[in-house]
Amino acid sequence: MSEIKLPDIRLDGRVVIVTGADRGLGKSMSLAMARAGATVVLASPVEDGLRAVAAEIATLGSGRAVAHYVDITDLDSCR
Repeated sequence: MSEIKLPDIRLDGRVVIVTGADRGLGKSMSLAMARAGATVVLASPVEDGLRAVAAEIATLGSGRAVAHYVDITDLDSCR
């Protein structure tokens, strides 16, 4: 998936939640939001993928990531 380019905006002090953040569009959006300075809550049922995206965001020098395991077929995992 190609990199997503956001308009020239800053998201410092903002928190965004991205579902499916471990790959594809979710990963691209997570990286773009972090580059703009947001704290990104990464949500996915793929824990290894979440850790990898969080580590990639940590290398950007802007924004930060919080990985949260969520399996939408198991409501208890969403708490």
